Amino acid sequence: MKWHRNPFFHTAVMPPSVAPSALASARPSADLDTATAAAFRASLVARNATSARPSTDLLHPPAGQASGRPSITIAPAPAGHPDHADHPDNPVDPSQHLAPHGILAEAANRVVHGRRHVGRRKTRKVPKLTICEPSDHLTPYQAFYIFGIDGLGAFVLSGGINFAIGYAMYKTINVEKHPIRLFQFPNTLAGDATVTIFIQCVLTWFIELVLVNRDLRSGHIQPIGFLHEPSNALVRWFLLLDRRPPANDAEANKSNGDDGLRRPLSAPHDENCRCEQHSEQYEIGSWKHWAVFLVSQLIRALLAGVLMWMVLWPVSIGILTAVGDKGADGDWWFGPSSWAPPVFKLILGGVLALLTTPPFAAFWLVRCGWAVQANERHLNALADAAAVEAAAAAAAAKVSGGVVGSMTGSAAVPTVDVQAPADTTAESSEEREGTGHE
Repeated sequence: MKWHRNPFFHTAVMPPSVAPSALASARPSADLDTATAAAFRASLVARNATSARPSTDLLHPPAGQASGRPSITIAPAPAGHPDHADHPDNPVDPSQHLAPHGILAEAANRVVHGRRHVGRRKTRKVPKLTICEPSDHLTPYQAFYIFGIDGLGAFVLSGGINFAIGYAMYKTINVEKHPIRLFQFPNTLAGDATVTIFIQCVLTWFIELVLVNRDLRSGHIQPIGFLHEPSNALVRWFLLLDRRPPANDAEANKSNGDDGLRRPLSAPHDENCRCEQHSEQYEIGSWKHWAVFLVSQLIRALLAGVLMWMVLWPVSIGILTAVGDKGADGDWWFGPSSWAPPVFKLILGGVLALLTTPPFAAFWLVRCGWAVQANERHLNALADAAAVEAAAAAAAAKVSGGVVGSMTGSAAVPTVDVQAPADTTAESSEEREGTGHE
């Protein structure tokens, strides 16, 4: 008997000689032993269904018959089968028992282990925030983190990467066919400086966004909290301190005026916080939320790139005009033996990293400090509001308790007055009865 397996869907196709209810009887079993026994019984049912047909036994011929001619025998039912009770005279041969094997046992195994794996699944835990308290001064580690790791470290790393790129661009080409000039294509150092400044600013912004926020959430670095928040609207927008509320708060904003259009952006004090201050315009984790986030970060990185271009590009052009050879076309040329192009990229990349990486790192440290402080003010406001509500509720309960007590006392007085005459009447009637008997 051959079993045909489908490895992609983890199912089995049985031959037509086997009853199709074999797997169905094995699937509902709860454990491996019960499933195997059910599969064994199903195989016996399928075997007995075909027992009426004569079978040829060539290996074990019955006694008293020559081995030259095959014998036709009917296989007896096993002892555990219901047909054995109807035919007790049939001898039971232990060799006729079928051990659970093949696709039936495998199906039972899969059912049992599949259910066990379902029970072992664990729910995904939301990571907790471990942000430290903002510092009231610049700590030594914060200074080392900003100016050491993100300053000198970025200078060396970025300078080395840009030097390798410059060497591959300008020292491995045929300068006679593709000359290196300051302004003209195909190899223009002025254009290279512009592209380097903007690309490096964007990459540095997003790298610091990921690394610094990871260090803040893990508690590796302490936020900066001794600086005051700016009041300029443009600066606050760039620092991600204000944001517009969701669309469902439009009516509240109309009543609040301009103050309702601005809300402090603070970190949520709890993973499941859904209060108005921490609400988002789009659902967190959706593609719209990520698209708005990435576009807003890209705009800020490009603005930083514009500022760096205004500072470094004129200086770079001035230095290159002093190093290059001025040609007849009015442009500055750099020959095949000149190391000015790769060295220029080394210095430009290193200085750009030195000027941008520490401010970007400090940007996220300071903003996190402001967010935590705003979060504390938010929690204090919630605590004060809860305390006021609790005090009002206690006062209301006290007043209601006094009113109920006064009402209960006033209701008890008439009851006493009503009962007193009744007792007096009873006493007078008893006196009359006693007098009559006398």
